[in-house]
Formats: sequence, C-alpha cells, structure tokens
Amino acid sequence: PPPPPPKKPDVAQLLQGVKASRQQIGKKIKIFTPEEPRGMLVGVGDTITKNCKVQAFDRNTVTLVYYWAEGKQEIPYTINRE
Repeated sequence: PPPPPPKKPDVAQLLQGVKASRQQIGKKIKIFTPEEPRGMLVGVGDTITKNCKVQAFDRNTVTLVYYWAEGKQEIPYTINRE
C-alpha cells in the first residue's frame, strides 16, 4: 500500500511567538518574531520566518502564508494586529 499522506503541519504552533503590531510605515508593517524580538518591517511578499511570507494585511489583521514543502501547498494563517 502507498505510504500515508504527510500530516499537515500545525501552522499556529509553528508561528507561535509571531506578533503583528499596528505600527505601519507606508506599505510595511512591524512584525515581531522570536528571532527578531525588537521587530522588523515587512511588506507583502516578504519572508518573516522559514517558509512563511506576508500575503496581505489590513487595519486589524495580517494574513501569512506558510509554504508546506511535503504537501507542496500554501497554508494561509491570519493573526490580529495588536
């Protein structure tokens, strides 16, 4: 029998500690990660952590996309801006 399909990663767990602030400069927003506790400015399409990019943001939320290599698919994940 074929091997079972790979299990989808828990994106919420992978992105634990990632926070988005309400700070915004032009088309970039400030995101805090465990690796960048002081925050970094990122725009749409920028990579914030391994396999994870900013897809879109509005006044209250940020949509991140995690690229899951084994399943060859992108998993969207939305966080609130604080």
